[in-house]
Amino acid sequence: MVLVPRTVRLGLIGVGRWGRVVLSTLSELEGVDVAYVAGRRPLVDVPLPADRVLRDWRTLLTKPDLDGVLVCSSPETHAEIVCATLQQDKAVFVEKPLAVTVAEASRILELARHRSGVVHVDHIDLFNPAWHAVVQALKHCGPIRRLEAEFGGVVPAQHTVPPLWDWGPHPVALVLSLLGPPVTVAARRSPGAACGTELLRMELTFETGASAEIVIGDGFPTRRRRVIVHADAATLVYDDNGTEKAARCVGGRRETLPFAGVRPLTAALRRFVAAIHSGAPDVDDVELGLDVVRLLESVDSMQPGK
Repeated sequence: MVLVPRTVRLGLIGVGRWGRVVLSTLSELEGVDVAYVAGRRPLVDVPLPADRVLRDWRTLLTKPDLDGVLVCSSPETHAEIVCATLQQDKAVFVEKPLAVTVAEASRILELARHRSGVVHVDHIDLFNPAWHAVVQALKHCGPIRRLEAEFGGVVPAQHTVPPLWDWGPHPVALVLSLLGPPVTVAARRSPGAACGTELLRMELTFETGASAEIVIGDGFPTRRRRVIVHADAATLVYDDNGTEKAARCVGGRRETLPFAGVRPLTAALRRFVAAIHSGAPDVDDVELGLDVVRLLESVDSMQPGK
């Protein structure tokens, strides 16, 4: 007899721009039912019956038939909602950043461990097949010597979130996933390509002797989402905004790396659903998320007026 996996029932908190992308992507997954959504703004065009559209996320958490909750609300609300969801023994998928202070992120990790919970953080580039191709290629290239990352655009992606906390989690998660937490951190601001814009440059060093420069902000002439990894035997390039998204450079030769054509968000959500089916505790994302928040908070404290 073939066992058919049961349908996973989910609740979605936060139905802004990205929340609606998540909702649309969930609708494409088999075996998933978005049972309820909750948001502060009027949700008149959400494709759910009116009695499943809620104004208060706390009401959503009282629903006994939910397997998991997706948190797509503003970053300053993440910690409260994630902790409340864990207290209800529901799995959590939370947008980046995990939280906006180290204290909040630490509390999430402690509670997730105590409740043997499932908490996934949507550091979206980690689920990009092009990034996976780069990581696989790195296994044959010797130690990493230096990374250079550029993430940003010509205007802030979210006007209510500072660029450090909006763009920063993306490259920081990628760099730390390869090298772990840094041993030194320095940061400085510089003018961007257009008047009134700026870039924030972070310089990191690691126990392995590797270093990384991460540049984020709204001061690029075009959108950037790129990481260049210099290893002993090759240079690997991840460029999600480029025509060649994954490449290996050796001795002046550049080779395109093949990868599967799965959307990163689809891959991330499938992984979350699989974790719910497994039922096993899963807090690896939270440990990385805490490291990301720790670095961002450290850089934030270096800025004038902090």
